[in-house]
Amino acid sequence: VGTASSWVLSGVMGFANEHHIVMISPSSTSPALALPDYIFRVVGNDRGQGKALATLVRSRGFDAAVIIFRDEAYGRGIAETFKQHFEKMGGTAVLLPYNPQKSDFGPEVQKLASEVQKLMSEGKKVAVVIVAFETDGINILSHASKIDVLRKTKWFASESIRSSALIQAPEEVRRFLVDVEFEGTFPIPPENPKGKAFLEWFRKEYGHEPSPFAAYAYDAAYLACLAVTIAGTYDGTVIKEVLPKVAYNYFGVTGWKALDENGDLKYQDYSIWRYICKNGECTFKDIALYKSETGEIVQLTS
Repeated sequence: VGTASSWVLSGVMGFANEHHIVMISPSSTSPALALPDYIFRVVGNDRGQGKALATLVRSRGFDAAVIIFRDEAYGRGIAETFKQHFEKMGGTAVLLPYNPQKSDFGPEVQKLASEVQKLMSEGKKVAVVIVAFETDGINILSHASKIDVLRKTKWFASESIRSSALIQAPEEVRRFLVDVEFEGTFPIPPENPKGKAFLEWFRKEYGHEPSPFAAYAYDAAYLACLAVTIAGTYDGTVIKEVLPKVAYNYFGVTGWKALDENGDLKYQDYSIWRYICKNGECTFKDIALYKSETGEIVQLTS
């Protein structure tokens, strides 16, 4: 089961394919890795999330966006898909990649501010979209919190930054996220009894909420066990042929696991979340749902 990130998966998939090792990732989402090979993914790839994010930003009335993103498989996948769909919707999208191996992103944030200011001077209503992980994301947000034009711009994000690290981020970052009405998308499984039972069991067993992709990891492990059992062998070539059939007939804690021709989850909806703080406590609150089948955003009741 693994790997977790597309960045790491892109580095090992060649070895896995060469040696016929089946891998099931619970959280890799880069569209660039959607290939008919030995890699399977139980979460939707970012062609869906890029469209969901573009729909969200456009629905908020923005006609321009600057996307600051990790320059690797995951970041490029979302950024390029976002740009494609946002421009189809009549918007203007500017891509601003950064090297995720750096430790500080002050110059990149200054460039981001310049791009935002330039678009504003053209009379456009501008948003910022960030595609980052925890450490690089918090560094970028910390720099942005000190720049006036970025404090006055609404920010959006992909799922990778929705983590406990942002809830426990420095106060200046938390204030900034509230001020810019930070919103984003996250792949969400349909509500079902299995998912509810898993959540209740996890809370009772460990005394805290599961990490965002824990339920997907559970289903990945379950599918791996089922596929090996039904294949009756550890031969990767046999397991590769069996797994899609097993997944098609499996309804797990994250819903139906039917896979497409590239071994990726076929159907994936996304929650729309907002970062909120109340009485000193911060959290991510799901406020709407993006339905991939219709392309609509449905508001959730309180």
